[in-house]
Amino acid sequence: MLTRYLTNTPSARDQLEASQKRVANLELEIAKYKEEISSLSNQNSDVDTQNMSLKEKSQRLSKELDDLRRTASNAVALDNENRQLKEKLQEIDHENQSLVIENNALKDNSTRSWFLIGAAVLFAGILLGIILPRLKVRKKDSWGSL
Repeated sequence: MLTRYLTNTPSARDQLEASQKRVANLELEIAKYKEEISSLSNQNSDVDTQNMSLKEKSQRLSKELDDLRRTASNAVALDNENRQLKEKLQEIDHENQSLVIENNALKDNSTRSWFLIGAAVLFAGILLGIILPRLKVRKKDSWGSL
């Protein structure tokens, strides 16, 4: 065989067969990649769903945290207000007690005053009852002068 009829490249039949094998392998790879893309797409949609749910949960928890912080700050203010009101209540109780004591003292004083006034009136009545009959002015008896 002559070397001029020989070629360094494989024959067309061999090249066709190799190309067909290569195309078949590539088609298998494409199918495998399509499956992988489909699987990844499903996973992506699942992850998106989870992401949305986690975002909603995060927003809800953030809102709850803000509410708790507001309540906690209100708790401090309420505690301060409660303390002030308790102090005010104690002051008012002390003032009330002193007013009750003063009122009782005034009632006692008033009762004593009325008692003394009554005693003075009684004493004056007794004195007048004793003195007035003795000071009786004697009139001249018209029968006695005849």
